[in-house]
Amino acid sequence: MNAPKPRAARATEKRATKEARGFERAAGAREAR
Repeated sequence: MNAPKPRAARATEKRATKEARGFERAAGAREAR
């Protein structure tokens, strides 16, 4: 049974995912050139 995460933890996770995605996109763009 998963305990509901506090909102702060969820926001941090979301931000980390967003940053990772942005980093991947930047790396891909750099490699494509």
